[in-house]
Amino acid sequence: MNLETRVSPALWAAIRAPYESRNFTGAILDGIYVLTEVLREKSDSEADGAALVGHALGGSTPKVKITPLRSESDWNEQKGLEQILRGIYQGIRNPRSHGKRGDSQEDADAILLFLDSILKKLGEAQTLFSKPAFLDRVFDPHFLQTDHYASLLVEEIPVKYLLEVFYDVYRRRDEAKGNALHYFFQALLRRFPEEEQGEIWATVSADLRTASDFASIRSVVQMLKPEQWSELAEVARLRIENRFIEDMTTGVYDARAKKCRSGALATWATGFLPQFTLKKEASSALMESLASDNREQQDYVFQFFFRALVGLVGKENPRLRRIIIRGLNAGDVRFHSRVTDFLAEEADEAWGPGVIAAFNAFEEQSVESSADTDDDLPF
Repeated sequence: MNLETRVSPALWAAIRAPYESRNFTGAILDGIYVLTEVLREKSDSEADGAALVGHALGGSTPKVKITPLRSESDWNEQKGLEQILRGIYQGIRNPRSHGKRGDSQEDADAILLFLDSILKKLGEAQTLFSKPAFLDRVFDPHFLQTDHYASLLVEEIPVKYLLEVFYDVYRRRDEAKGNALHYFFQALLRRFPEEEQGEIWATVSADLRTASDFASIRSVVQMLKPEQWSELAEVARLRIENRFIEDMTTGVYDARAKKCRSGALATWATGFLPQFTLKKEASSALMESLASDNREQQDYVFQFFFRALVGLVGKENPRLRRIIIRGLNAGDVRFHSRVTDFLAEEADEAWGPGVIAAFNAFEEQSVESSADTDDDLPF
């Protein structure tokens, strides 16, 4: 019998050398080694022997399914192959690994043909993890936006697919719903050892070196936690910080319509401001808007940045105090309500006597909004 024509090219390539030199026991062991590698590949396991078989084909949710497992007959076939594979390791491989055996060519042909049929069966088997199906779940409009759900989902990814899944999701990140991308990315990042996270941060940094459109920048920022900002390359951080600051300087908010008319991109940076290298530049831009005579520029700061601005510069900042005192003295209820919020949380004197005196003497004045002028009416 010409065994070369009877088994798959992959199996023949693995056993050819010992088989043609008539080391038939060695050919059998090499054939079983091929089986081991196939099982490891399909089950994402580094186990060996019977333990590997159990991990791959056993249990209530087998990693490797040779049938659809919809009927008793399907389960019998699954369990039957599991037992056969256990027997191959325990009854064929182990005795030959632990002692001398004088296998004949007939012995080798019978065993290797049987191995080939099993390898073909495994080649047709379905593995539990399907990347396309998994990605559909990541971009599912009903993705439950919680850490727990995202962690459970990410745990299903075999280790060897982690980086592939990251790249696939990252390329399609604009398709994610709400904060789903944030929860998924954080759960995925936790699966990577710290020393292997560098490739992820390098990929994100490379994008931010050139990204200009709103969606690309927002989707990256949405993925991150503020404390992770420093993981990005400095050149990428500085560029995007500057982009945010430029956006702040144009920011206007229509309080009556409850709509941000300009500067929407920068609003995604609110939680990241304490991590900025360009803190001084950001706080200066925000105070310029807060000190402006343009009510919508002020409302932009009040709506999105006031608390963050106070956190950046501190209540002791002379310029911030002057701006607040001027607003309080003008009877502007917006300044009064913001200071009230802080004092309700902590009745301290950090604002200084000037702010406290202006706050205590406050008398609300009616301020005409540019949004109330006839020019803005739709008729």
